[in-house]
Amino acid sequence: MSSQDEGAEARRPEIAGNPVRGVGPNGTPIWYISRNADVHDVLACRFASSDPSRPGFPEPEDLQARTPFLIELDAPRHAQLRRLVLPEFGTRPVKLLEPLLQASAEQLIADMCASGPKADLREAFAKPLASLAICHLLAVPAADGPLLSGFAETLANDGDVEAQGEALAAVTAYMEQFVSGRIARPSTDLFGRLAGGALKEGQITREELVALSILLLMAGHDTNAKMILLGVGTLLDHPAARERVINDPTAAYAAVDELIRLHSIANDDGFRVATADIDVGGIVIPAGEGIVPLSRQANHDPAVFCNPSDFDIDRNTNRHLGFGFGPHLCLGRQLARATQVIAYRSLFGSIRELRRADGEKLIVTGWVLTK
Repeated sequence: MSSQDEGAEARRPEIAGNPVRGVGPNGTPIWYISRNADVHDVLACRFASSDPSRPGFPEPEDLQARTPFLIELDAPRHAQLRRLVLPEFGTRPVKLLEPLLQASAEQLIADMCASGPKADLREAFAKPLASLAICHLLAVPAADGPLLSGFAETLANDGDVEAQGEALAAVTAYMEQFVSGRIARPSTDLFGRLAGGALKEGQITREELVALSILLLMAGHDTNAKMILLGVGTLLDHPAARERVINDPTAAYAAVDELIRLHSIANDDGFRVATADIDVGGIVIPAGEGIVPLSRQANHDPAVFCNPSDFDIDRNTNRHLGFGFGPHLCLGRQLARATQVIAYRSLFGSIRELRRADGEKLIVTGWVLTK
């Protein structure tokens, strides 16, 4: 193992127990939190800051170079901006969107079936459905979905900083133009409402509106697409659960939450830094030291989840942290759940003979649609 690999492993330890102190990427003290109860406590703590410009933050960033994103803000500004967009992400707006999502899923499946006996599920179904879901909700042109999905995929790739910078610049230019259009031609969608109301009234600046639009648009693309792929693979391995998902919407939602817990693709729920001494699990984290809440470990905490590595949609409790917790609880969680439920029920309900082929790709045989 190289020294670089050793450093990477030190930053992402597979730990379980009390907070563990280590050294962060920038050489500052950092605490890794892995127990489910402790991660809940840290994410809800008002003395655990999300602001990367604060001294001691695990991965500091010069926010003077750009406007902070919502996930990088603390109270009270975080709460003020979150309240402006919260209505669009509630249960009712997502419920009203479900017929459009269903139609989109069915069209993608039909196109995939028409393309031949083999299908790359990622490109033909998961990515476009995740993109269409957020585009529909935010009233962004669906035709721009592939472009935006590409930006999101690049931004989610930690390995290429230069490409990430180019993608951020490109999506910023896109959203600046989009926001300008909403300012010039007010509409009833989220950004039209903000441009015609909150912006004019001084509740949000133009720069904040652009930053907010980038975060909302990018956040759901890559994670939702990856979860759909992982969910399909897991359900292929559990035929009894798969049939329940097809036939019972309640079971389908339980399966989605269990899949999110099981795979925990967002391992770190955002770095934090203590702004005051914080007692976590009986250990005091001093002010000015960094904190990494490890959501994957918390979602596999045996003190909370019996046989945590098993896929079990009948868990009596599913206190998972796949959507975070506290003030930064994921805004798009209702949309993510609905999209994944529709994805699994539509795909497995329409194409009964679905199996793996070529590694991570999937092959569909027979093309018998049993809707």
